[in-house]
Amino acid sequence: MQKTSKQISFIIFGTVLIFGFWLLRPHIVNKTIDIYGLNKEEAIDKISKDGIANKYILEALLDITHAHIKYGEYRFKGLVSPFEVYRKLTRGEFLLHKITIPEGFDIYDIANRLQENGICSKKAFLKYAKDKSYANKLGLKSDGFEGYLFPDTYFFYKHENPKDIIYMMYQDFKEKMKENHLKPTKDQIIIASIVEKEAKYLKDKPLVASVIYNRLKKDMPLQMDSTVVYALKIEEKWNGTLTKKDLSIKSPYNTYLVKGLPPTPICNPGINSIKSAIYPAKSNYLYFVSDKAGNIYFNKSLKNHIKTVKKVEG
Repeated sequence: MQKTSKQISFIIFGTVLIFGFWLLRPHIVNKTIDIYGLNKEEAIDKISKDGIANKYILEALLDITHAHIKYGEYRFKGLVSPFEVYRKLTRGEFLLHKITIPEGFDIYDIANRLQENGICSKKAFLKYAKDKSYANKLGLKSDGFEGYLFPDTYFFYKHENPKDIIYMMYQDFKEKMKENHLKPTKDQIIIASIVEKEAKYLKDKPLVASVIYNRLKKDMPLQMDSTVVYALKIEEKWNGTLTKKDLSIKSPYNTYLVKGLPPTPICNPGINSIKSAIYPAKSNYLYFVSDKAGNIYFNKSLKNHIKTVKKVEG
């Protein structure tokens, strides 16, 4: 009788062991799941229904270890065990998204790109991008971060804190300046941002910078279309086409009406534009016009500039 009891106990133990092993075994998974905004029960249910891990095993692992789920977007691929799922969830190993911010993107362009990719909302990003107190806290003496969010390829999580995104991009700016031995002033970054928007090709950038400096020295309005576009973006009136009527918009960024530099940069310039602002070409040019291909034609006199404009537009 005692022998039979031991045999039964052994069979039960073996069955439990096999069943437990079966539940904990790795299985092939190919899923991306977003549990941001869910509570613990909802998250576990979703993970279970998507076939990523057994609900009861995952609950047991969390209860035994008193660990907490970090809510966000996860990627599970290949042979995955419940313990691996538990480990990812409790460590917050979120899925990273590759986001490229091109040279010349302003804060509005960046905000749109981040929102389109589900990284953060446009509104939340712009709030911090325009936050003077946050900029000052990070040692940036500016009204916001326009001009100082370095154009580069980044890896962000979905639902990332926009404050962290801005911090990361600003740190990248500082690192790139250090690597290139550049110490641009506020005015030089403003000029670099105009150069970035006005000059498509590298060869033209130092000359465009020289035009800006030459016009400033002569107390001439800069008359740069790109600054008017930025003014329209601030007012949420930019529709992709600049008209003659737009050139009369009342704004400190309208360099047709207001002399001097705009109050802040109008985009986030790349290294070459920053170098051009620091080391402009030496010229007597006061005017330039671009053709449809982005080629720029420079002139010293208004008379010759008008002739060139007619040729380019004709």
